[in-house]
Amino acid sequence: MYDKASSELMIDNNDVRIMIWSFEANQSTGLHKHEYDYVVVPCKTGQLNIITENENMTSDLIIHQPYHRKKGVEHEVVNNGDSFMQFIEIEIKS
Repeated sequence: MYDKASSELMIDNNDVRIMIWSFEANQSTGLHKHEYDYVVVPCKTGQLNIITENENMTSDLIIHQPYHRKKGVEHEVVNNGDSFMQFIEIEIKS
């Protein structure tokens, strides 16, 4: 249904995995489950849709204002907007 957003692995070691995710309009991460607690740092202000098994919600991202989630989150992140979106995802392994 959606094209795949691009991701670039920045760091992957015993402590953290850091990815930068870039979304054009109508691109998605695909459905995935987080193995680790993680922090998201938006690189741009905007909105992304978060789709889970039970709901579809809009998430407001504000540039450089990070948020934290616990491991086990299963979702798909979609850019339904018209403009480019980007964030850095930091998974905490230890």
